[in-house]
Amino acid sequence: MLLLLSSFILHPSSFCFASPPLPSFRYYGLLADEYGWPVLRGDNTVVILKNGTNECARYTANELLGNGINYILEAAIDNATGARYAPYALRQGETVTVSVVVNGIEQTLMGGSSLPVVGNPGAAVRVDLNLGTDVDGDGLSDQWETALIINNSGGLYTNIYQVLPGDDFDGDQVSNQGEFGAGTAPEWADDVFEANQWMMNADGLLTLCFWTKQGLTYEIFAAPQALSGQGFTWTHVPFRTSPSSTERMNSTAAQSSRTFFYVTPTNTYKMYRLEIHR
Repeated sequence: MLLLLSSFILHPSSFCFASPPLPSFRYYGLLADEYGWPVLRGDNTVVILKNGTNECARYTANELLGNGINYILEAAIDNATGARYAPYALRQGETVTVSVVVNGIEQTLMGGSSLPVVGNPGAAVRVDLNLGTDVDGDGLSDQWETALIINNSGGLYTNIYQVLPGDDFDGDQVSNQGEFGAGTAPEWADDVFEANQWMMNADGLLTLCFWTKQGLTYEIFAAPQALSGQGFTWTHVPFRTSPSSTERMNSTAAQSSRTFFYVTPTNTYKMYRLEIHR
C-alpha cells in the first residue's frame, strides 16, 4: 500500500499572535465629594477606567489605602506587536477616561472625565478627583461655594463668581481653597487643625489628639521652640497610632473625627503640628 502524505508550509503572516502583557500603568489618587470630604469605602462608590466605551479597570473607593489616596486603577498594558492579549488591555499613548458611579448612578466630575494618556509600563500618575461641578473653574465645587459660603454670607455673596479661592470667608487664617482641600468648614472659624488634648502617657510617649476628617491621611511635624529666620523649622516625625504598638508610622488615614498620635519625645522638639499628606 502506498501512503501518500501531503505537506504544506504556513508563512508567518498566516498566524495571529496576541501581544504578551507588560507591567501595568497605574492611575491613583484621592476621590473627594462635592464638599472636599474623601469618599469612604461604605459609600458604594466605584471608579472606572475606560478606553472609549470599553471598561479597562475598576476600583471601589477605600480610604484605608492610606498615603493620601482612596483609589487605584491598574491599566493592563500589552506590547503592541499584534492583537491585544485581552479586550481590556491598553497601549502606551492611548487616551482613557474615568467615570465614578455611586449607588449605580454615574456622577459628574469637577475636572471632567479625561485622564493623562497611558504611560510607560510600570509607571504611575496621581490624579485627584472631585465629584460635582466647577462652572467658574476656580478649583472649588459650585455646590460647596453655594451651600457653605453664599448661603451663610447674609447676602454678601449672590453667585459663585464672587467666592474666590484665595479669600478667607471665616477669617481663621486659612483660605477658602485651603478649607476645601482640608474638608473643614469655610464658614466656621473654629473648624481648624488644632490639638484636642495632649499629655505624657504612662509609657513616656507624648500623646497628641487632633480633630481630623475621616478618610484624610495625616502626618505629624515638629519644631524647636527657637525661631529660625522668619519662622520655625518643621521636621517630619514618625509616630504610633496605639500606645502598645511597636510600629512607627509616617502617616495614617483617619478613621474618625479624633485621631491619637503617640510620639517619642526628644529634647530637640517643643512644638508639634498636624498636616494633610498628599
